Amino acid sequence: MTTNIFDKCISIDYKEDSIYYLEKLRHLGYSVFLDSNASKTKERYDIISSKPRSVIVCGKNIELTKIINSDEIDVKLFDTNDPDIDIFKAIEDQIHLYTTAKFKYKDLPFCSGAIGVFSYNFGLKIHKILRHKTNWPILFVGIYQWSIIQDHTLNKSWLICDPKISVNEYRQIRDTLSFENKSSRESTFKITSKWEGFSNFEKYKAAFDAAKEYIFSGDCYQINLAQEFSNNYSGDPLQAYRKLRIKSPTPFAAFIELPFGSILSLSPERFIKIRKKIVTTTPIKGTCKRGSNLIEDEALKKELSESIKNKAENLMIVDLMRNDISQNCKIGSISTPKLFYIETYENVHHMVSKITGEIKSFDVKSSLSLLKNCLPGGSITGAPKNRSMEIIDEIEDFDRSIYCGSIATISNDGELDSNILIRTFLLTKDNKKNGLINCWGGGGIVADSEIDSEYNECFQKINNIISAIT
Repeated sequence: MTTNIFDKCISIDYKEDSIYYLEKLRHLGYSVFLDSNASKTKERYDIISSKPRSVIVCGKNIELTKIINSDEIDVKLFDTNDPDIDIFKAIEDQIHLYTTAKFKYKDLPFCSGAIGVFSYNFGLKIHKILRHKTNWPILFVGIYQWSIIQDHTLNKSWLICDPKISVNEYRQIRDTLSFENKSSRESTFKITSKWEGFSNFEKYKAAFDAAKEYIFSGDCYQINLAQEFSNNYSGDPLQAYRKLRIKSPTPFAAFIELPFGSILSLSPERFIKIRKKIVTTTPIKGTCKRGSNLIEDEALKKELSESIKNKAENLMIVDLMRNDISQNCKIGSISTPKLFYIETYENVHHMVSKITGEIKSFDVKSSLSLLKNCLPGGSITGAPKNRSMEIIDEIEDFDRSIYCGSIATISNDGELDSNILIRTFLLTKDNKKNGLINCWGGGGIVADSEIDSEYNECFQKINNIISAIT
């Protein structure tokens, strides 16, 4: 039994800070906050939801079943090592089962459908490279029957519930929104030890030299090489995210809280967007630090925009992404309307390009197929993609986990949006009070890359977010 659809698309109070609604609803579990940081970026919408009707999880730790199993959630668990599973078919089936085809309201970016984390390790599985090293799931996707959308251009907000949601579920969400915020969570977040990984120049040099050798041997012409950093923490991850979004607002940020940990992403990079049949991807390749004053900052920005080396690296990834999306786009529809433009963030300038195409068939199945064919993003692998991923898996001595994966929304009409999980923290609890926090930084290595520059670029990319919470 459901209520009238018009009762489920209701205006609610607009709040300048969307965390207001996240705090009201996060106790329901599996909370997601897709954060545009609209006041500081060109984006417009925030998406908040919790308590999915179904979850699809792929991992290797059997203990996850004890965490995830729920009487109120349809749980689909898949073993990482099973070669025959079709997770994308499972996602498609669950979207169709629990949400309404082509359900839209006011042309908003998401009403109901799938929101999920497709880790870099899941990309390895797709490419049959995976050597799974941790117990963190390589994929988590929730099927969400409702969402709160905040429009920071019109200063309006809506609670939107799919017609398939139960009356009791709808009333619970609606009533929860009417209660005052009474968070029982800790109001603090603290880094409790020294960051590990900041003094491993020799280890980085060994991987850098190996990458260069592969490039000179003709295996690849670009390899993305990263470093991992870790620490311990205590307290509430949301308090850390509050600090991060103030210090480093980015357009494709996210806070996701799951039973097995939290993801805090300050990503500046959109991966794939499908909107009204048009596919868009905007890879970042080419980075420099901000200047200490306006004159120095403009000089550094100009140097980046005119850099032949960075343009060459960027063009390699443009060609790779053109090829990736072409597998699902109409012949002749692929174009590159913008090449080598500069986007500026709190601590870095980035070189970005824009590629577009028209998808052959516009539905959930086709959009998931395109996502599968593009994972993981070429801007964080190197080129050619498959060989560069094999080399990365060989020369990096740590687990990328979610880093360089994607958070994606897949609506029940086939629209899709996603980011690249860079500038991202992964938090896992080792007991009730303390936990482990990981982050990563990296960059593309080509034939003429210099080790000091590449090594320092890793820090330029993450210093801002690490300093915000330390």
